[in-house]
Amino acid sequence: KDDEALICLDYAQLELRVGTLYHQDPVMMKVLCDPKGDLHQETADRFGVKRDPFAKNINFLLQFGGEAYALAKFLNGLGLKISKTETQKWVDTYNYEVYVGVQPWRKELLSEHDENGFVSYFTGRKRRLLNGIPWQDAYLLHKAETTLANNVVQGQGQDFLKAAIIRSDPKCINPDRAILARMTLPKAHRLYLQDNARRVDRIRAFLTKADVRYLLQVHDEALWLTKLKYAEEALNMCAQLMVMRHCFPPIKPYCVPLVADGGVGHSWKEAKSKEAKIRLKYGFEEPIDDV
Repeated sequence: KDDEALICLDYAQLELRVGTLYHQDPVMMKVLCDPKGDLHQETADRFGVKRDPFAKNINFLLQFGGEAYALAKFLNGLGLKISKTETQKWVDTYNYEVYVGVQPWRKELLSEHDENGFVSYFTGRKRRLLNGIPWQDAYLLHKAETTLANNVVQGQGQDFLKAAIIRSDPKCINPDRAILARMTLPKAHRLYLQDNARRVDRIRAFLTKADVRYLLQVHDEALWLTKLKYAEEALNMCAQLMVMRHCFPPIKPYCVPLVADGGVGHSWKEAKSKEAKIRLKYGFEEPIDDV
């Protein structure tokens, strides 16, 4: 309809941000906390490659424990001629010189699972490997390491998005208020949830007025339908919901912000476009210190 528009919001570099919440690598923290920072460009500069697609794929592959053979095969498939010997040097540089916090975190996941029988998501949810940690088999051990790292990052990222979707629906219970009423929490987190519950209520009141309706999720992206005259403010309100901290107390401090990026348009293509008339990047305004 002419008087309606789509809101399309995606998380900016969600996997890298969620991964950094866990391993808290100092270089990644510094770049991801800078509104002008670009972690893919940082990696591109460090390794002397183009940002797209090479640096992006180096980051995504090596964060989850990719090795030299896989990296060489992947980069050659993208058109960068490089040997396994060269990529082994890159893997070592990535793990031991540039982003030194990433590999120890993956090893910690193995030890945590071995001790407890599970690993914890950032907000406490648990992930189990059915057969435990195969310490005696190098291949299966590496597979377990990459599986755990991938699962907690992907799973926690989806938890953040699902919380935003629930918060945006006035027909759903206010999750911040529900957690506040049903759990014994540290004082600082209780105060945070009280503020958050009131904030969610205010945003929901506006979304009701603007007739904002959640439509669907695609990967790390969510779409809402709104009245065109309210579109810009509705975009801002939905972005605020996406970057809020999760309802449950975190197991580590929030060391980097979540960032929502998107726009408004009469079609999904237009709303996703960088040339959309109404665009927003939001998240650096939110506090990141632990509650």
